[in-house]
Amino acid sequence: MQALLDELYHGQSSRATRFRFGLLLFDVLTILFFALSTMFPPGLVLYVVDALIALILLGDFAARFYLAGWRPRWLLGFDAIADILVIISLLAAFFIDNLAFLRVLRMMRLLRSRRVARDLQDVSPWFRTHQEVIQASLILLLFIFVIASVVFVVENDVN
Repeated sequence: MQALLDELYHGQSSRATRFRFGLLLFDVLTILFFALSTMFPPGLVLYVVDALIALILLGDFAARFYLAGWRPRWLLGFDAIADILVIISLLAAFFIDNLAFLRVLRMMRLLRSRRVARDLQDVSPWFRTHQEVIQASLILLLFIFVIASVVFVVENDVN
């Protein structure tokens, strides 16, 4: 099991690259869902989709924790804490409102996914030449999402 996970998360094979691109696509789709779901009133469908996303994120989190050697120190890293907060915000949606702003932390995965960035550089000359612009755009987008989320949480009940 560990060999398979290590191959998928850290390997050089085309299967590993496809897996990491799949994770990247999942991250992008998840972020789009988080942005779009704020436009709709909470309901059973949104709660079920939140729970499904939480289960997938929990599986990814468990796999990375397993690969880290079950080190408690790994849990204190930024990525681990951000993932824990996002998973909690997804599962807590059944009981508590206004934790949705924590989901913005999921965008940090796009910025910190160095392995996927290297994979993209290998397969796309366009990405290789525009990597700095793409990263700056992601940082700007993250900033906009964070500020918009904070304003939404603070002003939602007032306005």
